[in-house]
Amino acid sequence: MKNNEPMLSRVQAVIHQEDDMFKILSFKNPYIECTLDSLGIWIWLLVDGSVSRTSLIEQILERFPEEEVTANEAIDNLIDNKLLIPSNKSNSSGLANINVYLSTGLVSSYKDSYLIWYLSHVADTVSIVTEEAQADIIFCASLENHSELPDKCYALVANDPTDDEEQKFDYIFSTREAQSPYHLKWTRFPENSIDSDLQQILKQNMNNGYAIERISKRFQTFLNGDDHIDDKPQAVASSTCEIKAPLLTIGMATYDDYDGVYFSLTSLQIHHAEIFKQSEIIILDNNPEGPAAPLLEHLAKVNTNVRYIPYSDKNSTAVRDILFTLANGKWVLCMDSHVMLPEGVLSRLYNYLEKNPNSKDLLQGPILDDSGGNRGSHFVEDWRDGMYGYWGWDERANDVDAPPFEIPMQGLGLFVCRKATWPGFNRLFTGFGGEEGYIHQKIRNQGGKCLCLPFLQWSHRFGRPYGGKYENRWIDRIQNYFIGFEEVGIDTQQVEDHFVELVNQQTVDQAKANVRQLLLSPFRIFDHIACINLDTSKQQWQKMQHRFTLLGIANRAKRFSAYATPEYHHTGTALSHRKIIEQAKLFGYRNVLVFEDDAIMLDGAKLIIDLALKEIEKIDWKILYFGATEHGKETKLVENCLYVKELPKFCGNSTHAIVYHESVYDEILEELPASEDEMAEWHGPEFAVDKYFTTIDSRYMVYPKPFTQTEILWHEVEKYQTNYYR
Repeated sequence: MKNNEPMLSRVQAVIHQEDDMFKILSFKNPYIECTLDSLGIWIWLLVDGSVSRTSLIEQILERFPEEEVTANEAIDNLIDNKLLIPSNKSNSSGLANINVYLSTGLVSSYKDSYLIWYLSHVADTVSIVTEEAQADIIFCASLENHSELPDKCYALVANDPTDDEEQKFDYIFSTREAQSPYHLKWTRFPENSIDSDLQQILKQNMNNGYAIERISKRFQTFLNGDDHIDDKPQAVASSTCEIKAPLLTIGMATYDDYDGVYFSLTSLQIHHAEIFKQSEIIILDNNPEGPAAPLLEHLAKVNTNVRYIPYSDKNSTAVRDILFTLANGKWVLCMDSHVMLPEGVLSRLYNYLEKNPNSKDLLQGPILDDSGGNRGSHFVEDWRDGMYGYWGWDERANDVDAPPFEIPMQGLGLFVCRKATWPGFNRLFTGFGGEEGYIHQKIRNQGGKCLCLPFLQWSHRFGRPYGGKYENRWIDRIQNYFIGFEEVGIDTQQVEDHFVELVNQQTVDQAKANVRQLLLSPFRIFDHIACINLDTSKQQWQKMQHRFTLLGIANRAKRFSAYATPEYHHTGTALSHRKIIEQAKLFGYRNVLVFEDDAIMLDGAKLIIDLALKEIEKIDWKILYFGATEHGKETKLVENCLYVKELPKFCGNSTHAIVYHESVYDEILEELPASEDEMAEWHGPEFAVDKYFTTIDSRYMVYPKPFTQTEILWHEVEKYQTNYYR
């Protein structure tokens, strides 16, 4: 293969035979046709996005030694028609090629067929064959056209299939809804899509439930026999680390900094190869919807000991806590995604950790400047430019072989702590700043020391010619200082004095007011607040944002993109709740509050929730409802409580406002399937996930109910029914 020669990749297409010739219709370039002989088709099927022109010619000449000129012409013909394109990666969508037989009259025009366009999302190449025996999938319009060949997949395409047809076919394509979630082989097409012009269908405003990618993945699952294809953007990990319990986990939290992660990771591979291989590496992506995400995920996929974890529940420097939660290592080295260490440093650190297995200390080392010289060994305890602490130098750090020494504090571009003794950042921290000094005092408060290890040298990229990618606000920083200093016992007056002079009194006063609101809010006990909302229901999300504003949690409640299952919406609801619980367990949340976007709020809900949460502190609970239907069953207030009821088994349907405690995560995750088809089969038409929850013990409900739904409003106590915000 020639150096730098571009590889060839197929544009997805449909092939059909006319007499002795074959015609290719391009999916990516509609209405482009290319007529090929058998050699051209053979070339087409050879190309998979990983072959160059030179290697392709070599393969052709092995089989047809005299065909070099003809082969070149055939390749040129394909390239001229943009059916072969230079590419650095495969366009594979899951199935390389499928052979399809279409019964008479099912499709009159391949160009205008919605069915053919749908199949383009299932395979790279769809070959229309003329005999059923050659086909992988046989499409029929009715039972009359249906014959049975062993090991063939028969699919019915009909607007209104009969019960008899449903039973006889392997797969159903229809514009009608399935009658039951048990029809796992059912794929619903948009209205009028069968026997209609494709261009007219594409002009329709199809909702998310008919997203072509979604229904195609379901069909791929059917054809491939895969157990589960999860198409949600909230996937929690793209790579599973092979190292189960290493001594060291190296974690990087990043926000749109692919270059920083790449060079830090490459430096670890090249300069610390032995320790790199023995360690677990975690890339925590704090902007998984950003442009860097696919490339960051790729870095994890090509390294078996690297895990890529998308995390968007909170944007803050405090997300470093998540690295400790995720770590399998006994120790965690937390570093910014643009830090490098000199050769030999990690080997010495490894030896130090092995010799100090019970350490409670926070370990740091001298930072180097851009010339490789000494920049700082610690932070001086004073204020400068909106930050508590600035770089200072201790002469004891001049000798890399000198013993560790105590320091008051330091920047957190790189630090090491044993996972078991990591104290964590305050969960009320928002945005960026305020953690230096605070976390050091927290370490000391629990009996540890803050040490500088002279050999633990590191460099840090501070220059950002294009600026930071995230929003860095003064008010967040000031709030964090107030919250953190108050927690660990540092005088907060110095915070006010510095920022009044640096920023202004108004911003400082607003920060203080925000902190008071956070500390007094009943919602402060929740580690995460999620609202399940379909991508197509923007108006519902806006309504919920208004309610969250009234509750004072608009900046905390995060939208969760709901699973869309229009065939049976209870399936999507159950999958959404399960995914949120799965993430809560992964990220170490002690609890998670979940709203559905049709929850309506009672006037005075915040006060009722506040009073109820004070009472629930005395109770061991697994699930707490902010609203549920009792269906006439008798419920009683908990003894010595005025705002909390205990729910007996089989009482308390609805999941529109519900809190899950960490003690119930495993129980739910073990019971609820993770895939759409398995979930539909699990719950059935008469057993939605809210009914399953009624079988769990230790469930309680806030009373009066702060939330309900419009369709069950009549269940509520009559005197409250007119006091819910719709």
